[in-house]
Amino acid sequence: MTNKTYADEAALIADLNNTFPGARAVSLGKWSSNPEQIGAVVCGEAEIEPSYSIGPYWPIDDDAYNGSVHKGFEAWCEARGWYVETYDYGTLWVVPLPSQEELDEWGAAVRGNLENAPCGVFQANDGAPF
Repeated sequence: MTNKTYADEAALIADLNNTFPGARAVSLGKWSSNPEQIGAVVCGEAEIEPSYSIGPYWPIDDDAYNGSVHKGFEAWCEARGWYVETYDYGTLWVVPLPSQEELDEWGAAVRGNLENAPCGVFQANDGAPF
């Protein structure tokens, strides 16, 4: 469970729209029609600096980007307890960072799946690099 609330979401949306003009941030829950989702959807064409968008509509081969998201925008979000996911080029989701408890639970679930897998790359000790 996320520790973020709807008030946190509203504050994030206001902060995104004030800091990144053109982000057009909206509630993720309203955008996706799933009111349980907390976060924001933003237009990736919003600029973080002149000629650099937070998440462009096309891939850019530039050290300022981590895949399709500007590293500075990722850092800005993470400093506030949020994580950036690419929905598609030019559309980004800003969702709560998982807690350590959530990470531990997910890790345990993955380990359980690996241990119980019948065969293939998920089989424990099969020489796969995972």
